[in-house]
Amino acid sequence: MPTINKLVERLNRYLPFDPGHDQIYEEHASSSDSFNIETKAFSYLVKACSEGANAIVLTGDAGHGKTHLCRRLIEHFCLRTDIPKQEREDESRRIINEKCDGQQSISTYLTGQRNKFRIFKDFSELTVEVAAARLEESLSDSSAVTVLCANEGRLRAALSTSEAGPLGKSIRHRFEKSFEDGLCSTDDSIHVVNLNYQSIAGESVDDSLFKKAFKFWLDMRRWKNCESCESKERCPIFHNRALIDERGKNTNVPRLEQVNLLFKTLERADTVITIREMLMLVAYMLTGGLDCQTVHTKSARFGWARQYSFYNLLFERPSTLTKEQVSSIKTLSKLSRIDPGVCATRSTDDRLINEADLFPAHQIDLEFNISLDKGTRASIDASQGIDQVLMKASSKKERAKEATIAREIVKTLRRRAFFDGIGFQDNPLEKLGFRFGDLFNRIISENVDKNELGKLKPRVVAGLRHIQGIRVGEPKNTLELLDPAFGRMGANGGILAGTIHPQNINLYPLEKQWDLKDSDDALFTSVDWLSRAIVLEIAPRRHEKPRNLIMDLSMFDCLMRASDGHVPTVFYQNDIRRFLDFLGELAESLNNDEENIRVVSELGTFEILLDEEKNIVYVDGQ
Repeated sequence: MPTINKLVERLNRYLPFDPGHDQIYEEHASSSDSFNIETKAFSYLVKACSEGANAIVLTGDAGHGKTHLCRRLIEHFCLRTDIPKQEREDESRRIINEKCDGQQSISTYLTGQRNKFRIFKDFSELTVEVAAARLEESLSDSSAVTVLCANEGRLRAALSTSEAGPLGKSIRHRFEKSFEDGLCSTDDSIHVVNLNYQSIAGESVDDSLFKKAFKFWLDMRRWKNCESCESKERCPIFHNRALIDERGKNTNVPRLEQVNLLFKTLERADTVITIREMLMLVAYMLTGGLDCQTVHTKSARFGWARQYSFYNLLFERPSTLTKEQVSSIKTLSKLSRIDPGVCATRSTDDRLINEADLFPAHQIDLEFNISLDKGTRASIDASQGIDQVLMKASSKKERAKEATIAREIVKTLRRRAFFDGIGFQDNPLEKLGFRFGDLFNRIISENVDKNELGKLKPRVVAGLRHIQGIRVGEPKNTLELLDPAFGRMGANGGILAGTIHPQNINLYPLEKQWDLKDSDDALFTSVDWLSRAIVLEIAPRRHEKPRNLIMDLSMFDCLMRASDGHVPTVFYQNDIRRFLDFLGELAESLNNDEENIRVVSELGTFEILLDEEKNIVYVDGQ
């Protein structure tokens, strides 16, 4: 009888490919089949409850684990510790489903005045008026800690209605101020934990939630019966487990570190990945939706397993899944923008094509079964490069076919090379399409001294100049801003709203603008935090309040590419629009002189003075 690993079935229950993926939702999960990831958010909530908080607001997109955190609080504070863990989890899940509408009190072992919970597990289940009224009633209960779960839109809507009382409005005030001051709480009474700031990746893999999930699933004890399986050597699921848990042959780089780098980069490119999505991704990377029976059926074939290697699954849909199925894991569509398989770097590609023994031979993730000329087929081990793809092409059609095969092999080798850490001596993010990724990371980590920052500012100016469409005149260190009332730069020139000196321009990590350092109530201490954004700070004039633009990795890369004189406008159209909106608002704050007009053209910059009848009476060229 073929060997069946129940873990594979369990993993597939986390995949949203059929109605059986109930494990992904807290309310439907079973205690025997779920696991808990320790997060900083949970530790922060335990501390807030223990210190007598009046209200705790959990906000963020669906899937961040708001309901899960509430269930964990119930298990931690409401149930006896001398009963088995599985029973406590089952009971806490029953309470979540039956008593968390905000109206019922839940007894706790908390000491002090507030010794019970009132939990709203989902604010969206109520109309905004009813939700606001019930919240005010709950907050008025001096013996209860009120825990509220709501996405940002629902929270704002409910607390903006006429039914919202003074206590509800104080929550709204703290929520809105949190974006400005970076604090979850200022008085230990109201705590707002924004899970949209929670990261599944970390600065290093050891700090990531991703590693915690993988560590649970990769434990060899869970794969013990696979060791005696007759299909073990030809099983892509077991092979994925080994690949992810091991290191690259020629670099000794942990592949899990490279997985973390991939998702850290994606998060820094303005993608929010929830814990629910992370669990889907972990399960998908290991199984690709395959089950043990399918593996046994196909194991004798050559070349079929390649499409199920974890590094191909992340960027390319396998033949057994539909486009609609794969689209249900939303992060996969984002990953296609940073596919290392389509990013060419000369030094790495030369090694992949010409250097022997970069990868171990006879691995199923590098096997290709291809169709050659005259209907013949060939088995190719891509670890030996592309020299085996020799069709002796005698027609345009055969040459195109040979090129397609070679391209597919190189694409696979590039992906494998990224996760093996091959060619990382320079900028590893260049292999994901971010030419200036290393510079972004150094600014994020404040590893840029004043001299380098001073040299960087002219590049920022040049980039913003190019984004506005200013192609004429000599490059200058001062930032010229086009008047938004007259549109973008024309072929022969444009009207300026003003200029800004480089000393009024600054770059720094997002959390530095809050200047909170070691505050226990800072946003970056309440969740698993990853620095993801740079603030572009520009003061219109000296001593004026600066205007800030928050740049993710994609926006920063766009700006630096623009400083070199070219940026792909279609690819970066959203980033360019944000830059132009910011510059337009900045220009409006400068444009308060109605008598003089400044014009930039291919001949230089000119100041034009108009009389009362709008006739030109004076021109001063620079």
